[in-house]
Amino acid sequence: MKPAQTVEAAAGREICVGDTATCQWTVTQAQVDAYVELSGDDNPLHVDRQFALDLGFPRPVVHGMLALSAISCLIGAQLPGPGSLWTSQEIKFVSPVFVGDTLEAQLTLEKYSRAARLAVLKTTVRKQETGQAVLLGRARVMLPELAESSDIHE
Repeated sequence: MKPAQTVEAAAGREICVGDTATCQWTVTQAQVDAYVELSGDDNPLHVDRQFALDLGFPRPVVHGMLALSAISCLIGAQLPGPGSLWTSQEIKFVSPVFVGDTLEAQLTLEKYSRAARLAVLKTTVRKQETGQAVLLGRARVMLPELAESSDIHE
């Protein structure tokens, strides 16, 4: 087994393939209300209980982008960290989220290129109580100042 490949990320901290970052939070009605106000997305599926019931959901569905916002927080604060620029995201919303759900977001560093200053991260958000995935995807992130090399690490 060869040693883990590492790269220096924000604030001189080294990261390596396989590194993870996680956070947990419980979705509140106040967060949903703030998202509606900020985004203007007042789709009745997200704000009207009867409308959600008529579509077969037990209550309004939380905006998928609200769940995705934890990924942004993790990228900018933990992995790779401050100075990182989220450049793209492949995403699948695989299960609905409801107010009161406790979620866990996780990033896993899959590969990076020092030459391109690019990292690829697996992104996952799950319901903490059941482990059920609600969001799956991959993020591409521009890394802040890296050591010089043209290697791609996987």
